[in-house]
Amino acid sequence: MDATFDEVICNSAFPHFPHKLKALKEMARVLKPGGRVVICHTKARETINNLHRSLGGVIAGDQIPPGSEMMGMLVAAGLTEIEIDEGHDYYLASGVKARYQ
Repeated sequence: MDATFDEVICNSAFPHFPHKLKALKEMARVLKPGGRVVICHTKARETINNLHRSLGGVIAGDQIPPGSEMMGMLVAAGLTEIEIDEGHDYYLASGVKARYQ
């Protein structure tokens, strides 16, 4: 259902969605106005990306996009108040669904 959840948390899964923008739009669709999408990993973006490349095969292309690309996707999904924090040993991106439309 639309506008059902206060928060959607995507933990250590985002790189594996083949259609990332479509996945973000779906996450935003099920949020209540003012709800938050959180994408998090317990390793840095480059650490995750390098691991996936090194494993090869179907997972090699499963990457966390660079900041500007992720920002663009979050905006395209209709999210605001976007924050992207690429720490030394973590990754966190979040956005809020508009409270008023």
